[in-house]
Amino acid sequence: MAAASKVHDAVSGFHDIKALGRLSQDLGSSFSVISALIGAIVALTLFLIFLFLKNRRKSKRLVSPFEQFQLEVERLQAAHKSSQALPRETATQLSEGVRKLLGSVFAFPAPELTAKEIQERLPSAFSKRFPWMRNNPLEGPINNSLRSLEYISFAPEEHLTSGKSRLDEAFSTLLTLNSKLRAFAESQAPMEDHVAS
Repeated sequence: MAAASKVHDAVSGFHDIKALGRLSQDLGSSFSVISALIGAIVALTLFLIFLFLKNRRKSKRLVSPFEQFQLEVERLQAAHKSSQALPRETATQLSEGVRKLLGSVFAFPAPELTAKEIQERLPSAFSKRFPWMRNNPLEGPINNSLRSLEYISFAPEEHLTSGKSRLDEAFSTLLTLNSKLRAFAESQAPMEDHVAS
């Protein structure tokens, strides 16, 4: 019986088999503990990533098209004042911004339309979006702004000196237009007192 519990090694003689069994049991239980720890660390890491992404989504505030447009106009205005941008490029970017805003507010493909096509579609789009209003007080200022920006974008080089002063007017007109359009869009009741002059 004593012989059965021993194994022979030619170099070092006999070794106790029971000790080897205990060693493999110890290694097995250590491996189980290490596996459990790794599993817990992975689960905790995944949980923390989930919480981080969830909180990030909550804290990420959606920016309205009105805020986007205002930021874009202010950015272009600052570049224009510091003479970092050419009037033609600024007018083109402003025109694109106006079209995106109109497309977002009135749900029609304004960025793909010409100023004339927008002018044709604006009355029906406005009455559909703001049915409580009898007339569109912003139609004139919107159309005038688009025509003015179009003029600057395509004006001959010698006429661009007047384009700079037209741009100065366009910035203030567009910011006013944006705030009035936003007031209409965010209101739930008729807003006849917001009529543009």
